[in-house]
Amino acid sequence: MSRFKSNLYTVERRVWRNHKLCWIQNDDFTLFSGHHKTKIKEEDLPEWYVFGRYYKLWGFLSTKGITDLQYIPNLWINHFLKDDCLLISYSGKIEEHPDSIGFEKYSGVDERVWGNEILDVLKGARMFSEYDIAPIMEQIREKQHILIENYPDEFGPHKWSFDLDEWMAEEYPLRSPNLLQQSHHRKKREAELRELYGKKEDRQMDECQHAMEELRNIVEGISNLRDTAYAHYSLLVEQVLKDQITDEQQLEQIMDGLCDFCDEIRFIDLYRRLCRHIYYQYPQLVGEHVALFRALFEGPDEN
Repeated sequence: MSRFKSNLYTVERRVWRNHKLCWIQNDDFTLFSGHHKTKIKEEDLPEWYVFGRYYKLWGFLSTKGITDLQYIPNLWINHFLKDDCLLISYSGKIEEHPDSIGFEKYSGVDERVWGNEILDVLKGARMFSEYDIAPIMEQIREKQHILIENYPDEFGPHKWSFDLDEWMAEEYPLRSPNLLQQSHHRKKREAELRELYGKKEDRQMDECQHAMEELRNIVEGISNLRDTAYAHYSLLVEQVLKDQITDEQQLEQIMDGLCDFCDEIRFIDLYRRLCRHIYYQYPQLVGEHVALFRALFEGPDEN
């Protein structure tokens, strides 16, 4: 039985600390599966795990055992792949439900990929899953033509010269399990981690004392705090629903704040209303944030 049970292993993961979203890595350079620490390191992974940015985390996604792919281009925004989505299934067919919206529109989906990583995953699916990516390649070419026609100042030949066929014809970047061949990236990451954790023990004591002080303050007025927060976020969500707030960064800040109170159903209801309203305008933001929510609070256990 293979020891690699997860479709995605990440170098880092997000945690909530002191009401702030933080990114953490393991001191021993092992990877995460969801929000669980594993014993697997980068050099242990087989070559079909593709390195990239997934759900706003650096990690490795499996391109072996893929049974179905569905490419959803965003044709209403002048971005090539940034707001496009590739749905992946490892266990059957992906089914579309035209009467539904958001995440409920497709069933049988195991992973979602946005941005330039779509091309890397397609190349891996072709090589390791023997998946026929030709129909998806035609969809991407069609989007290229639409961008060139609708946005000539940004995607005309004098501005943009990306050759899709040439890129896909390049050799797949095989990942070797030999640590020496990855020494440059590994040493860089080790140096960053040593700098990050160089004074870890002192910081832990300070953080512990600070956290205890904050906890006492929060406990004293927790009920009033939640009521105040709910009134605040209710007003913000209403402004979003009326399209008075449309900036992507502001929307992400509101979503992050709502997650801070995700253990209470009234905040989750606000979160769902917000996501449904902005999904078609910012599908990547909503998709990655919902995936983050599930990873933080609904992830499966794995040793």
